[in-house]
Amino acid sequence: ISAIANATPGWWRVTVLDSEGVMTRTITSVASSSSATLEWDARGDAGAVVGAGVWTVEVSAIDLQGNVSDTCSQTVQIRELYRSVE
Repeated sequence: ISAIANATPGWWRVTVLDSEGVMTRTITSVASSSSATLEWDARGDAGAVVGAGVWTVEVSAIDLQGNVSDTCSQTVQIRELYRSVE
């Protein structure tokens, strides 16, 4: 996911919601510039790989005062998961 803010934020926040709108994962990353490429590893907050289905990925910027930008969202469909051997 690529994100661009008008000014350099303090953090980027990625929130992943399942098809019913239930939050599955939240990722916060320190911002080093006003644009970023952010990755979701198809895992929930507990670390388990999520199942196939439709997911909504939301991205917002948070400034150093804690103000949160408007959220951008993208729907992602996972058709199959290939699990790595660990």
